[in-house]
Amino acid sequence: MAKKTEIEKATNSGPAPLAKAVDLLPAEVDFNELLENLAEMDEVEFPRVRHKGGKFYFTDDNTDKGVEEFEAVILYYGKQNTYWEGKYDSKVITPPDCFSVDGTVGSKPRDEKNRFGACSDCALNQWASGQGRGKACRNQLKLYIQILGTTVPMTLFLPPTSIRAFESNYIIHKVTQKGLSYPKVVTKFISYQQQGETHFRVNFEIVGQYKGEEADSVKKLRDFWLKAIKKDRARLDMGASESHADSAPSGGSASNARTVAPRTPASNTVPTPAPVGPIADEDLPF
Repeated sequence: MAKKTEIEKATNSGPAPLAKAVDLLPAEVDFNELLENLAEMDEVEFPRVRHKGGKFYFTDDNTDKGVEEFEAVILYYGKQNTYWEGKYDSKVITPPDCFSVDGTVGSKPRDEKNRFGACSDCALNQWASGQGRGKACRNQLKLYIQILGTTVPMTLFLPPTSIRAFESNYIIHKVTQKGLSYPKVVTKFISYQQQGETHFRVNFEIVGQYKGEEADSVKKLRDFWLKAIKKDRARLDMGASESHADSAPSGGSASNARTVAPRTPASNTVPTPAPVGPIADEDLPF
């Protein structure tokens, strides 16, 4: 299992090598034929990558041994917040009491306890509102990724403990500050464990970049999938919690049902400035 120090030593500070768009799809797959196969589909239920026990699993097959790292192109990503009141019962599958498919506005109107409504200042979305110093509302990132050598993109949910590593350390510092665009680089996903922790995190490194005609080809593939991705983003994915069963505990409970159609937010859920709260520590086990 990769350790944090090993990941830091492996970080390449120089320019990433050039990648070829042809490696995105299997060698025998023709892109235009792929477009024809999926042209009439209204919705696509993307398969999911599950991160558990320090490994990534790409199928539900018992023979899937999992891998500790893999390479893919990130096509898109977005936030998702879910809150269940009470403890999780695997025998009773229920929709969350409140959810947000974009991490901005919850599905329930603000109540007298300052719960629900705008996520930014919702009482359930503040540190120490859940278990320990964690949040009662579970914050996640949903990534849509094209694994090299595959045909259909997959989704990967990042638990709270890996969000800062992705947004700040990777997207801001390793990608954006170098003048790169995340859909135009090949990302290595690495499972690792920090010393003293029982759960696993995900780290990210650039291992290749697309330029010129190669970048144009990747953009064409991404543009094709974006319509289906945006439709998928408009619904709540309740199977997220099972994707990383070994992640640090959260204050809220989880459900493993597939999806729930989002409800229209109430008119009184206009976001207001969030109050100043405790500083979020990226190493807190939430």
